[in-house]
Amino acid sequence: MPAFWTGTISFGLVSIPVRLAPATQDRDVHFRSLHRACLTPLRYLKWCPACNREIPQEEMVLGYEYARGEFLPVEPDELAALSGPHERTVELLDFVNLSEIDPVYFEKTYFVEPGEGASKPYALLQRTLAETGRIGIGRFALREKERLVAVRTYGEILALDTLYYPDEIRQAPSRPLANLSDRELAIAKSLVDSLTAPFVPERYTSQYRERLQEFLRRKLAGLPQEKRRLAPAAPGQVIDLLEALERSLAAARAARPPAAGGRGNGRDNARAGEPPELLPTAPGRLS
Repeated sequence: MPAFWTGTISFGLVSIPVRLAPATQDRDVHFRSLHRACLTPLRYLKWCPACNREIPQEEMVLGYEYARGEFLPVEPDELAALSGPHERTVELLDFVNLSEIDPVYFEKTYFVEPGEGASKPYALLQRTLAETGRIGIGRFALREKERLVAVRTYGEILALDTLYYPDEIRQAPSRPLANLSDRELAIAKSLVDSLTAPFVPERYTSQYRERLQEFLRRKLAGLPQEKRRLAPAAPGQVIDLLEALERSLAAARAARPPAAGGRGNGRDNARAGEPPELLPTAPGRLS
């Protein structure tokens, strides 16, 4: 896996040479804009309307718009000088519990690989984080921007997540909660409990991407385009909330195979018309 950044992770007096590699990849199907008449890809010019000509890269400069239509030119070396001492060092400042960080703060994940001669200190940090259940919070410069990061375990290796700063998170909208009956809440909890299962990522695929790829295969093979449209739900249909919950719970139970030995659990054997038995569920979080 090619690394795009090399440097060190430091905490206290310990420095670990590492390499970063992207943990995710873009699997979307991409299209280019063509001229319909000749199917030639379009080219977008960097055009100066004042000079009325295309501008080459060597004539470009960054600019900060401090007032409408007024710009302050900024040179790349001026920005590079602001990177500071963290350009090649991930400095871990604190260690916290992962459950303390809301998922809204996570931006992008990178795999952390040990650098040359760093296998032992790398293993020390990985095992320490795994056994304490902590993650390291630090900062470093990436592409001339200082990033807030979290270093954590990912299986048997380390991963680094770039985080948003607090002032980059928008204020959540405030909405009053509707009043719910105890029965509605009880059935909703049972429905969630009946649909609870271990997280298996391979179960979830992009159905749109699969349909798109199949469409492109057919089109490339010269077959006529088929019209495949999902039947839309009836617009404006409003049903009783309690009825919807009960029907959803019944459908979920019917879709679930019976337990071994043919015996269902107490919730599945609840008599019609009685509130289902509620069992405590283990707390969980999205990570």
